[in-house]
Amino acid sequence: MSVKAWQDKKGKWWVTIQWTVAHGRRFRKSKLIGDGTAAKEAAEDRARKLNEIWMRYGVDAIRLVEDPAAPEKRKEIPTVREYMEIFLNRMNASGLKQTTMRMYRQNLEDHISPEMGDVRLDEVSYATAANFLASKSAMTYSPARFRRGKSSKPMPKPRGYSRDSIRVMCMSLRALMSEAVRDGLVKSNPIVGLSRYYRKKKKDREVSRHDVYALDELHSIEAEVKGRNPEYYEFVLAMSREGMRIGEAAALEVPDIDLERGIVKIDKNIPMSSGELSDSAKTESSNRTIEIWSTDFVDAVRKMIIRRKKEAFAQGEEPATRLFCEGSGHVIDYSRFHRAWMGAQRRAGVKPRPPHTLRHTWASQMISSGEDIAAVSKHLGHANPGVTLSIYTHFLPGRTRTRGTVLDRASDKYVTSGKAKTK
Repeated sequence: MSVKAWQDKKGKWWVTIQWTVAHGRRFRKSKLIGDGTAAKEAAEDRARKLNEIWMRYGVDAIRLVEDPAAPEKRKEIPTVREYMEIFLNRMNASGLKQTTMRMYRQNLEDHISPEMGDVRLDEVSYATAANFLASKSAMTYSPARFRRGKSSKPMPKPRGYSRDSIRVMCMSLRALMSEAVRDGLVKSNPIVGLSRYYRKKKKDREVSRHDVYALDELHSIEAEVKGRNPEYYEFVLAMSREGMRIGEAAALEVPDIDLERGIVKIDKNIPMSSGELSDSAKTESSNRTIEIWSTDFVDAVRKMIIRRKKEAFAQGEEPATRLFCEGSGHVIDYSRFHRAWMGAQRRAGVKPRPPHTLRHTWASQMISSGEDIAAVSKHLGHANPGVTLSIYTHFLPGRTRTRGTVLDRASDKYVTSGKAKTK
């Protein structure tokens, strides 16, 4: 590309841009500036600016010849902070899940806006996003900010952001920039190729034998819950005997379970972070109807429903519609349940683990016992069996290797252990 200021035979000053395009064709555009000394200075200044902007913006420099007001128009592009509310209002109007909306708002307001709020959308680049994520990875925060009310417990130590936290920050920024692309404010979404800042290593995704309960440990904890906190017993069985997520179990209503047919419909979720009901499960594949595998779970739930009906009838009230609930009939309070769960583990003399360990224990026991991996994956609500295998690979049952295959003509096969045996 070449840009030059020149004077014609009549003494008028022009700015001409010439650009060679494909197949030897040339693009040429001239702009009349005027005559006199002022026009000369303006033309030379315009040519200089065009050359500078060409170095920065490539073919967009042509717009300065076609529209002298182009530099001023660039000022209309909003900053990340200015565009945030537009983005959030649109996402809310589109019917996005409220849990996703809360995630977007929290990450944009608490993390992205303080660091990148004053950056114009067209100035957000891969480097900007990468530097932001790298700085977050190195930062720490105090868990005390999540405390409710006063507490006599010592202040917890600062901790770093997990890779999942970094991932949702990146996800929120990527969604905002995607909407800016649709608005024509930026040409492409620069928030790509950043997964190395949050992708978990393979070993971090896998569940090991130390991460699950042994059967005797599980039964001891269940007995403690039944004896000290009976209101949570059936709730625990939903996770330990059917592998449900804690939010899925908390969201179940009585009509969702059919004990005669032995099925449960899972299409809702209550994230423990918010305690608010979501009208869909965690993911698309999590919306499912599963067959009940555990007879212990069926018997316990049947007795619970009958007991509730009798108690409600005695008090002249309607029984609670929620399948698992507090004694008051309200949704499970995760803080109260967590305290009861940790206390049950302590009394049982078991290494303390979070309630989600119940789901891991169910999956690992099913896979270890030889259950079909596809059936286990569907029961868990995973997208495909590959996800299940990547998490529970350590629990695949070992098999005795035979010499030869079913495709061989020979019928004699020799069991091998280490070296092949001979006849």
